[in-house]
Amino acid sequence: MSNLSAAHRRVFLVFIVFSPIIFATSRSASVKNKNYNEFNALLDRGTQQLDAKQYNNAIQSLRKATLIDPDSSSAHFRLGIALEASGNYREAIIELQHPSTSKERVPSAYLTLGNAEFHLGHMQNARRAWQTVVDMDGEGTWGKEALEKLKRNP
Repeated sequence: MSNLSAAHRRVFLVFIVFSPIIFATSRSASVKNKNYNEFNALLDRGTQQLDAKQYNNAIQSLRKATLIDPDSSSAHFRLGIALEASGNYREAIIELQHPSTSKERVPSAYLTLGNAEFHLGHMQNARRAWQTVVDMDGEGTWGKEALEKLKRNP
């Protein structure tokens, strides 16, 4: 995350603060009631660890959450952010492209996906992800800034 611009860091912070609003329900209907408390505890712990930049710990907590509820967009999305922040770009892409995550169409997910693709040298994929951010964001500020990065690093 240290290579990210101020705007990208703001996106990350906005996600952490507003993620309960972004994902109205953190668990899918497939989680049985007995696992609900465990799932929420893992998701909360992983989010706190992510916020504290304890990425390896966050990855462990969030992986466990995705095992309990494989359909949770929130868990896959947060896991993707932790993986991208820790430099595990390939795994981040897998999590951010997970069907439950991609159906949410949250700009910060596409921004993070674009960052991971960019770090792996997949410029077309990065451009596509960041263009999605521009298309989704009314002003397009986050995506436009990311697309500028491609101009500087062809």
